[in-house]
Amino acid sequence: MKKVTKKHILTISFYLFCVLFTYSQQSVSGTVLYHGDENKPIEDVSVTISDLEGNIIATDFTDQFGMYEFANLTEGEYLINASTEIEPGGIDLEDAFLILLYIQGYQPLDTLSIMASDVNGDGELNYDDIFAIVTYWYLHGQTFPTGDWVFETLNITVEEGKSKDVTGPSGNVVADPNQSYDPNKNFNSYVALISNISKSVSTSIEYTFPVRTKEDIEISSIGLSFEYPSDLIEITNVTSSFADVNFCISNNELKISWLDLNFSDLKIPYNESIIDITFIVKSNTLGEKINFAINNESHFTDLKGRKIPEVTLNIPNFNVISSSENKAFNFPNPFERFTAIQYELISDAKVCLTVFDLTGREVFNVPESIKSAGIQNIKFDGSSLETGIYFYKLSVNGQSNYTENGSMIIKR
Repeated sequence: MKKVTKKHILTISFYLFCVLFTYSQQSVSGTVLYHGDENKPIEDVSVTISDLEGNIIATDFTDQFGMYEFANLTEGEYLINASTEIEPGGIDLEDAFLILLYIQGYQPLDTLSIMASDVNGDGELNYDDIFAIVTYWYLHGQTFPTGDWVFETLNITVEEGKSKDVTGPSGNVVADPNQSYDPNKNFNSYVALISNISKSVSTSIEYTFPVRTKEDIEISSIGLSFEYPSDLIEITNVTSSFADVNFCISNNELKISWLDLNFSDLKIPYNESIIDITFIVKSNTLGEKINFAINNESHFTDLKGRKIPEVTLNIPNFNVISSSENKAFNFPNPFERFTAIQYELISDAKVCLTVFDLTGREVFNVPESIKSAGIQNIKFDGSSLETGIYFYKLSVNGQSNYTENGSMIIKR
């Protein structure tokens, strides 16, 4: 009888020990979401739990549902932090405009959005953060000093005998205060490009062509990315009639950005030029075709800073022809009374003709007028002039500005 009692006592003692041990070891589980959005759990996030001195107690990685768990915790206060090396996304000029609205006092931002907007990490939001997005990131592809992601830090208290289920820490891509990042969503295309006009160009001559819109649009920012044949042309300038746009050229990519810091309510009418691109055709390109393509990251924002769903742009294609096809000449030459000065325009342009004698005195002038693309002729009457050598200058002012010079002989 005595032996049985001892056995029971040992069994009960062991049971009580297990119960006490179980109740003294608690667990914490949680879910990492994108800006607290339950529809955007973030997978493969490294989550750590540490004491208040920063000593890491355990690390876990979130699953496909953004969930993590820490077991065997004693009661006390803890800090939960997160980090990830997931490729960021969702950044565009809509975010830059949202930061501008916040700086101007038009739009509030919550704490996590402010953390994500401070891209240079100086502890405050200002125009430097806007310029970092518009210029350094969009044009040059530079990373932000604060990194790619920001996460909240959770301060939790674990009580004895109680497991804890928390939401967080929430995360956000740096420079995405409008929270448009979605790991499960493909990137939308907001700008389409059509090229229904063909123009002729020649080597070593500078040309400028407009990028036109096919509809009326109201814009607060421009973000355009073109691919072009850098082996055929060299882009020398990008301008706009309404703003000082920024541009960057890297390999075969041209990037253009602009943000309306003055809230000027810019309206671009149908078929109006948004930007003008200037280029020179490289040598040894005779017979080549020059085409531009638009990249998916291109977008415009409306007057409220929202991406415009569909914008169609129109730019020409170009065919490289011999430079001799553009040169002016006159026939017959020599001549007695009349000759025809012939030239070819690759596009509509203003043309002016001036004729000089050997002393440089102007003896004939055709005032500047608009001529259509194609082959043109100017009939020259030299019957009132003395015999001898004369020089003419053909000035063209159009998509490209240039001057053609020639000589002719009056012989009777």
